[in-house]
Amino acid sequence: MFEKVIEDMEHNGLRPFAFACGQTDIEEIKEDTGLDLLAIIGLKYHCQNEIKSEMEALRKAGVTIKMVSDDELPAVKAIAWELGLFSSQSSNINVAMEGQEIREMTESSSRIEKVNQTTVMGNCLPNNKFLMVEDLKKNGHVVAFYGSLTARDAPALKSCDIVITENFRCTEMARELSDISINDMSSLSLIFKYGRCAYHNIQKFFQLQLTALISPLIISFAFTIHSGDSPLTGLQLIWTNLIIYLLGGFMMVMNLEGDTSQISLLLRGINHL
Repeated sequence: MFEKVIEDMEHNGLRPFAFACGQTDIEEIKEDTGLDLLAIIGLKYHCQNEIKSEMEALRKAGVTIKMVSDDELPAVKAIAWELGLFSSQSSNINVAMEGQEIREMTESSSRIEKVNQTTVMGNCLPNNKFLMVEDLKKNGHVVAFYGSLTARDAPALKSCDIVITENFRCTEMARELSDISINDMSSLSLIFKYGRCAYHNIQKFFQLQLTALISPLIISFAFTIHSGDSPLTGLQLIWTNLIIYLLGGFMMVMNLEGDTSQISLLLRGINHL
């Protein structure tokens, strides 16, 4: 009966806690036998509105979010529903599974497909997280790992492309393996926003450099073939390239907040750049 009560609590997104008492002559009770059950209560994790807004901003930016936890799968699914991680458009990407399932899959191709469709994974051991990261990378994804609080996830952290940790909620080893440290989850969308801005600026820089390098060569080659004399001297080419490199350097440090339309473009996803 109690197992059914606990199971119902977990399916409703509650974390069950049991209170019991008993008389004993020792200070520490190592076994739960001989105790009288007083009550079973369920605690529910309420997601803050700031976290929900952050998840929505990341989804609009084209980020695929996968939630992995060592908690029971029903409790993790309830939190995922509250955060809006499950898509209402397609059931193919609304898969929730236990960490044991990924360990039991021997065929790499089927496991990669299953991981790609999975949104939530419960009862997830550190090795399961490592396998999930590896399979996502094999499928061509750039994997960012966020939320590690202990050093047990070190294999998964080392395998990820980007590791994001919180300054005050992780161990020293996890912090050393991280690429980015933030104070709380509210900075996640800002990281992706500035990262895509930097990506866009690098694109523009290479376009400018490519144009500046190829154009003088084509003009000089065509003019030399036609008239037998080069229109630009070597010193003039060096001076032109110097100016272009300086302009490109200023382009690399462009401020993200300077163009509202560009910000909205960045948030729609990197494929729109």
